[in-house]
Amino acid sequence: MLQRFWGLLLATGGCLAGVEAADVRISKPEPDQVVRSHQLVLSGHAVAEDGPNMVSISRKLSSAANSTEIAQAMLDGNGDWTATVPLVPGTQLLVVTLAGATDQILVTRAGDAIGRQPPQKVRLQWVNGTDEKQQVDRQIRLVAERTLDPPPAEPQLSAFVDDVKGRVRQLFVERFQGVANLVVVDQDGPDVHTVNFLATDDGLFGQSPFDCGSVSRNEATEVHVGTYRRSMSNLGQWKPMQRGDLPSVRAEDLARCLARTAAHEVGHSLGLVGDPAVPAWKCLWMRGCEEGHNCFSITDTFDIADRFDDGWYLMDSGPRTTNRARLGEEFESRRSLVRRAPVFNTFNRSYLQIVHP
Repeated sequence: MLQRFWGLLLATGGCLAGVEAADVRISKPEPDQVVRSHQLVLSGHAVAEDGPNMVSISRKLSSAANSTEIAQAMLDGNGDWTATVPLVPGTQLLVVTLAGATDQILVTRAGDAIGRQPPQKVRLQWVNGTDEKQQVDRQIRLVAERTLDPPPAEPQLSAFVDDVKGRVRQLFVERFQGVANLVVVDQDGPDVHTVNFLATDDGLFGQSPFDCGSVSRNEATEVHVGTYRRSMSNLGQWKPMQRGDLPSVRAEDLARCLARTAAHEVGHSLGLVGDPAVPAWKCLWMRGCEEGHNCFSITDTFDIADRFDDGWYLMDSGPRTTNRARLGEEFESRRSLVRRAPVFNTFNRSYLQIVHP
């Protein structure tokens, strides 16, 4: 806001008759939060030299829509302000204005009776069928054999499988750490969600049921390791992977892909992301698209939205997720010094902290 003022000041040689410097900021809540209440406490700070001592708060149902004033708030002696504003169901843009200066924030009022659930127990299960084609360990070994030159010898292949499995568990836990109360367990039970890592090669990286509000405890997710094995055989689509990589590097590559898919699919089973095109799923107020994913086009409605990032946000859709995001690699031309972890976006995290705090 101040940049506009100083730009005008310079353009007029340092003199702006009748124009006062003004600035307004929203400090709480954080952007793009999910709330359950029909009202919200909004607070911040504002400055207007010799100007009004009251901010105006308006609601817009899209960035291009007309605004409706819903509240006002007086500035205290320090320029701080607080207001309780009414919310309508769904996503809305709250705009705070003072003497021409504005700040805005996205807020979503949940339209379903979501609430706190017990911690979700999750079991990671590597499924090895009696037929060799149904053995997930075989699919993991084939990734090493078909994408590395020279291919690893037998002792290395066994270690490769163990390394991938151990690293998947670690990365999966990291994806939910500080985001949702998930506990990885080793035994099945009536309150345990099972992630089955399968040898399946069907063109899908995984699948999972959708559960608005995360009310079902005993569900099953699938991660299709065979699909990854086939896809990775075409190294040209998986840059910066190269045939000369070390087995340890390839184990990290595969583990990151499998852990990301597991976290994505479990996210569906926890209730992300409700899609208006699939009304039977509920949680339609989440404004997901492409069968329950972060919607790439939400910026057409709310231009400040930050919910989609080509797969760097975990609930982005598979077809729009780059393989670099699956690998955690910033570049196609070279390896990153430190890999970047995909995360749940602010909106997704806010919902998860309601249902599994």
